[in-house]
Amino acid sequence: MKYKKFHSPKLITLIVVVIAGWQSVPLSAQETRTRALEEIVVTATKRAEDIQDVAVAVSVFSADRILEAHILTLEDLQFIAPTITIGTDFGTAQLFMRGLGQNSILNNIDPSVGLYVDGAVINAPAAQLFAMFDLERVEVLRGPQGTLFGRNTTGGAINLITAKPTEEFEGYARVSVGDYSLAQTEGALSGSLSGNRVLGRFAWKTSRRDGFGNNEFTGGEIDDQDQLMYRASVQFNVSDRTNFLLTGEYGHQDDRAFAFKFQEESFPVTNPASGRGGFATGGPRNVSLEFDPSNQRETWSITGTFDFQLNDRVLIRSITNYRDLDVDQRLDIDLSSNPGFAVTQQLHQREQFSEELQLHYNGDFMGARLDAIAGVFFYSEDAFFANRIGAFPDRGIERTLSDGSISTDPRVKLLSNGDTDSTSFFWNTRFSFTNNLALKLGGRWTSDDRKVVNVNQVFAGPAEPRNLRFPPGFDESKNFDDYTNEIGFEWHPAAASDMMVYYSYSEGFKSGTAPGGTTEVGTDPSFPGFVEPENITNHEIGLKSVWLDGSLRTNIAAFSYDIDGIQLQIALQDPVAGFVTRFSNFTDQSAKGAEFEVDWIATDRLRLSGAIAWLDAEFDNLVGEDPLNPGTQGDFAGNQPRRSPEITANAHIAYDFPSANNGLFTFSMDGTYKDDHYFDEFNNARMFQESYFVYDARLRYVAADERWSAEVWGKNLSDELIKGENRALATGRVIGRTFLDPRTWGVTFGINF
Repeated sequence: MKYKKFHSPKLITLIVVVIAGWQSVPLSAQETRTRALEEIVVTATKRAEDIQDVAVAVSVFSADRILEAHILTLEDLQFIAPTITIGTDFGTAQLFMRGLGQNSILNNIDPSVGLYVDGAVINAPAAQLFAMFDLERVEVLRGPQGTLFGRNTTGGAINLITAKPTEEFEGYARVSVGDYSLAQTEGALSGSLSGNRVLGRFAWKTSRRDGFGNNEFTGGEIDDQDQLMYRASVQFNVSDRTNFLLTGEYGHQDDRAFAFKFQEESFPVTNPASGRGGFATGGPRNVSLEFDPSNQRETWSITGTFDFQLNDRVLIRSITNYRDLDVDQRLDIDLSSNPGFAVTQQLHQREQFSEELQLHYNGDFMGARLDAIAGVFFYSEDAFFANRIGAFPDRGIERTLSDGSISTDPRVKLLSNGDTDSTSFFWNTRFSFTNNLALKLGGRWTSDDRKVVNVNQVFAGPAEPRNLRFPPGFDESKNFDDYTNEIGFEWHPAAASDMMVYYSYSEGFKSGTAPGGTTEVGTDPSFPGFVEPENITNHEIGLKSVWLDGSLRTNIAAFSYDIDGIQLQIALQDPVAGFVTRFSNFTDQSAKGAEFEVDWIATDRLRLSGAIAWLDAEFDNLVGEDPLNPGTQGDFAGNQPRRSPEITANAHIAYDFPSANNGLFTFSMDGTYKDDHYFDEFNNARMFQESYFVYDARLRYVAADERWSAEVWGKNLSDELIKGENRALATGRVIGRTFLDPRTWGVTFGINF
């Protein structure tokens, strides 16, 4: 491990502010008796439980907390949840947790961190940037999720739990306006459609704003936003024991988001003809491109959840989901206004279907209390991906083929289709031998059938008469199966009823696969088409406790894991392109860490919460050559995985000020610290994000009858320039980057009815 001093003055300032806030308000006995944290009920283990009784590291954020912290996007979650780093790469979500995540945009690669909406997985990273609206809560589970969740993940899971239909008529609407011409709306209507038998809910969100940067060559804006989302739910209460929830979602985006910005040339000396010059000069958020980038995506899904309470002990549940995704994204990837052939068009077309059937049992069994789940999960996906690189967004340069015909195809066209069929059987049990001691056991058997077809077309030159196929195509199928285990215990000390100690050993399995959308599949015996599965073993010990008559909650988790054959997309030297990307799993990774979370109602007016996490993740072996430092062939064991800061921390402070008319003012602040981290496996200084501290603040007023509210808010008030992604673009011979949002401010008006 590389030693690094922990001396950030900004983080120290954050901790001092929190401690000072705690110490400034003394607790009286009377206050302690009248204050208590609300019980947080979660379904993280597919059971409705108090968060303090769940023997897993999980963070839960209620609808009020999401609203208070102004969490608008999936990326915003990293500012309130520990050990999470989230960015985007070519418009695909890059979710990292405890040093594990997906580092590839290629087709057929499964995420290491799963994203679920009401129990249904969203497997396509390009479809994971919707659904953050009208939520009841968000649950973030850290560590392998191999015995409970549909798609087996090695890093963790994020569960978005949507607000459900209600019997009583209710609703809300919020309108936000702010700088960059922000105009955002969100709302919902809910109520009975037919007595208490049929209930409905309709929710929406729209977001439009100007861009954070400009295209200096065309004069157009970039990184604007034009997005809309809808969700409609109908719940059928067939009987006292049977109900069915049908939910439809739709998301649409058409803007100039996710554009890479020029950082520097990757080979300024060895490749002097790399299109030098023509780069943006008006600021890091600007670009200078031959045309404005475009981002068009549309996704929709239907989910049906059926519950049948057979008796007081047995519940049968079915979750059926279909999801469709279409993405068309275009970008000039030499990141300059010089004429060239580095215009890329990336198309994603994915359809997925999943069915999960669960059997729940809760009752006595052989003298012990048994809480058990068994189930079967089916998953099928058809994933098409096209990467077209040419002279213009829609066509390539004209070429005369050997038969005399004219082709306007791009000079590079990488097509891929991946079919996945997966079947899993899983079980998870908890035997409570006494009121204080329980044993957990679980397992999952997974079988994945994969078929990958790649058709690659590469023209050798601008006037080459031959249509070269490089490589001559790839069409293979393979099956992968594995059985993973979980074992652990829970102990509630008799002398401390509000305390739980737990230990768990868990395994995770990420199916083998072959990447699509690259020329590097099956061309080198040392890099076969299909890579083997990724396997993780994880140990975790935790302590959950409640203090001060229920006003203070503290949760601690410590973990260590080892991964054999982690799946990585790594850039390597190439004499023609400068460097190429190859997907392999010849590398092992290990990590250890600890996480501490706290929630405290310090007084009737003051609320405090926060988290701090330490992560020591490193590669046990990594042989290669850093393409940005030619001649550096060697073993990079000990390097830090990408998006894996050693220290992360966040703090939240909220203080209430009652007004003369019985309304309530609330002033709140959130601060987040993230340590240094890299965006490549070689830990190159050119692919690096230095440590940063960001803070948000807001002042909210709620009327006495809670019917309306008004809020003024600001985010990233120190205007930190934070990378969301750093990538070496081989075709353009440049290093590009994207950024998280700059300082923004606005006002929000809300009404409840």
